[in-house]
Amino acid sequence: MNETTYSDIDGGKPWVQVKNVSVQLGFRHVLRDISFDLFAGRILTILGPNAAGKTTLLRTLAGAIAPDQGHIYYNTRDFAPSTIGWVGHQSFLYDELTVKENLRFWADLQNVKNPARRIEELLVQMGLRLFADERIDILSFGMARRVSICRAILSNPGILLLDEAFSGLDQTGVGFLLKLIHTYKNSNAAVVLTCHQVPLGLGVATDLMVLYKGKSILSGPADRFDLQAIGKDYLSYAQSQAGGK
Repeated sequence: MNETTYSDIDGGKPWVQVKNVSVQLGFRHVLRDISFDLFAGRILTILGPNAAGKTTLLRTLAGAIAPDQGHIYYNTRDFAPSTIGWVGHQSFLYDELTVKENLRFWADLQNVKNPARRIEELLVQMGLRLFADERIDILSFGMARRVSICRAILSNPGILLLDEAFSGLDQTGVGFLLKLIHTYKNSNAAVVLTCHQVPLGLGVATDLMVLYKGKSILSGPADRFDLQAIGKDYLSYAQSQAGGK
């Protein structure tokens, strides 16, 4: 399949439509009847306590988990894995390789055009240029996380998924990632992120979702909600909006 670019997607329609998606892992219902649309140039921040289903939802969007019920529709002419960039708990990096070697490996695997130039761009973008020749196993968790983010966006994907987006990043790393997220939004791509750092998540969000026990109890454009109240206690606010459910 050809690499999907932003022009492959009709900007007037949702890039992704999630319709009544449920996921069961073993005997546990992890996601229950989730529905939402993801549009170009939007940033969806998903909040929720541990075990709410946030990671499972992102993995389902990435195609790593198949829904037991419902459907996910991707509005592309020719959907390819490079359409989605994924940063999760696993880095998918090789400890014995350097930063640059890891990125070159993944660039070749994804058939990235002009890989040397693209890698150099990303090293600068994420503040990694001075670490290009360092092995992954000597980097801090936060620096390795930056490399993993670079890996995920090598093919310039139209949809970027960030699970625990700011986890392990120091203040400088957070700054680089925030700039990257805004760059993606301004380039008409879409970002879905989860995080426990509520102020950071709210600060970038154009859309919000709160998951609780696998259910979406709050969902919609961020400007519809009281962000100050959400920042203080998002779960109580979401439950009050949902009638205490």
